[in-house]
Amino acid sequence: MKSQDDPVRDIPETEVIPLGNQGKQMPLPIAASVTTAQEPLQQLLNIEQSQCPPRISKEELAFKGRIFDGTYSDVHRAEWREQMVAVKVIRSLKLSAEAMNRKRKRELDTWWELRHPSILPLLVFIEDIEPIGALGVMVSPFYANENAADYFATNALKYIEKVTLWLQVLERMAYLHGYYPIIVHGDLKPQNILIDDTGHARICDFGLARLVLERGSTGLTTTTAHAGTDRYKSPELIKIFNAKPTVASDVYALGCIGLEFILSMRPFHQHSQSWGIINAIRNGEPPANRPRGLPREIGYLWDQIQACWDEDTAERPTAPSLCQYVLRYGTSLAEELEREEDHVL
Repeated sequence: MKSQDDPVRDIPETEVIPLGNQGKQMPLPIAASVTTAQEPLQQLLNIEQSQCPPRISKEELAFKGRIFDGTYSDVHRAEWREQMVAVKVIRSLKLSAEAMNRKRKRELDTWWELRHPSILPLLVFIEDIEPIGALGVMVSPFYANENAADYFATNALKYIEKVTLWLQVLERMAYLHGYYPIIVHGDLKPQNILIDDTGHARICDFGLARLVLERGSTGLTTTTAHAGTDRYKSPELIKIFNAKPTVASDVYALGCIGLEFILSMRPFHQHSQSWGIINAIRNGEPPANRPRGLPREIGYLWDQIQACWDEDTAERPTAPSLCQYVLRYGTSLAEELEREEDHVL
């Protein structure tokens, strides 16, 4: 798998959604948000790129407690080599052994290929760790900030910080979508975005990720039906039987994340149950309704978010074009949000 040239910085003008003539660009120290420092544990291991992650013995882990219970996996906190790590345990589910091994291999292979500072690194793998992980466990760094949902709920962030974190997520997805084969995440949501110890966003959880081999195809097909999170799921994944996640469905979720990060509005906030969200999507309702009488920059933000939700997948923007929008207008957007918060939010 080979990365293309920088997909975020080298973007044709024709990909950028036209906006107004005014607007301040994001200052370079904020926009250049990907750290290049290695993880301490990676330095300790001195891991070289190989075909598969290193294996370690289960006796090397000292479990400290469960962090998260999910549909497809659980996450535990553990100590390994005198540092805290997160341990992802794959659930068996009601699938054949062959299907589960195939799912595990896909996630391992995809995650291990993404040795990039913007992606949560996979450190090592343990084959069998009964009784909690007969299918094996995946070990990654533990971040005290945990996921973006918790981070936003427990920290009073300035708007420039909120905009910057959305930009970082867009940059990470531009990186994934710029790979060949293209990597479709398939389950983007705040819970699958970790905030590392330096305050940068890291994409995690590639359990539903897919490799798209045909770059020129319009279908961007994958191997199995989608089973992501309804609140961030695009209409085509709800309405079309056996639909597969695509670059366009990832972009739909990026719009939802922008809504939540910057405007503190949860997609389909009026619905607490999955069935209500699914019915709303089937009826053509967007994740949120645009307020009237918006100031200039906030209106431009809504233009971008609403474009991500276009029913016509071909009309949705790309992650790189969204990056360009934030890089050009992010600072003036944050300033206007600070001024207008009491009036429009």
